[in-house]
Amino acid sequence: MIWGMLIAAGIGAVQLVLTWYAVHISVKENRVRNAVIIGIVGFIGIALTIYGAIRSGTTQLKLESDISELKKGQQTANAGIKQIETTPPTVTVNPQINVNPTQNGPVLSASVVLDAIASSYEGQAIAGGKAISIQTMFVPGQRIQQNIYFRNAGNLRAENVATFGKVYIVTSETEAELIKQYKKDLIAAHLTSGGTMDAAGGSSGVWMTAVSDRAATGDDPTKLADGIERLYIFASVTYRDQHQKHHLHLCRLLQAPDRAALEHGGQEAIWHFCDDFSDAN
Repeated sequence: MIWGMLIAAGIGAVQLVLTWYAVHISVKENRVRNAVIIGIVGFIGIALTIYGAIRSGTTQLKLESDISELKKGQQTANAGIKQIETTPPTVTVNPQINVNPTQNGPVLSASVVLDAIASSYEGQAIAGGKAISIQTMFVPGQRIQQNIYFRNAGNLRAENVATFGKVYIVTSETEAELIKQYKKDLIAAHLTSGGTMDAAGGSSGVWMTAVSDRAATGDDPTKLADGIERLYIFASVTYRDQHQKHHLHLCRLLQAPDRAALEHGGQEAIWHFCDDFSDAN
């Protein structure tokens, strides 16, 4: 920057001398006054030229400093990239993980399930020209009864087991109306808990009997076959294991019996799931 200032001052001085000499040889009058004016203006020009050189030099130095810093930053970045390529960083993360304890093994719970439905009475039917014994639910003058067997399919013992069931033979009532009526009957039954059921693999189960309110008639099988009547069976089981309480509700609709089979004494019952009230926890 100093050399720039000296060069600028030299150029200004040369221009001043040339200007003064040109005026001196061309003007004869008032040479002193003109020389003073030329000197003042010349020195102002030299000062401005030097100032411009200083500003230009300062700007140049700052630019060179910025370029130097950029080069240093680029060198640092290149070194960091090279280090990452040769030695990848290790990131340690400590997320919160909620683990369900049952994920590490089988769910421990009692689970009571329906195993069988059987009629309480025995009747006779004709098969192949021979009379055979079958289970029947229709004995005129007797209330309709259905035996239901429950077993524990879970891996914990079921305790405080209580059961209740009802048979309904209806004509115009809807399934929703029957469910509402059964819930009322279930509350009124005041179940008493006390039975136990071994875990899966054990030999213990529970039989219960669902009974109708009215006795069967000799016309019931024919009316069921013709769709005039419908027969439903409802049952409930409440129990608990060492962790919590459980329940099982079921609703089944008897498939309309075949008239040809009825003429030979009857047929085995076929049950269908209801649209609702079949759940367990």
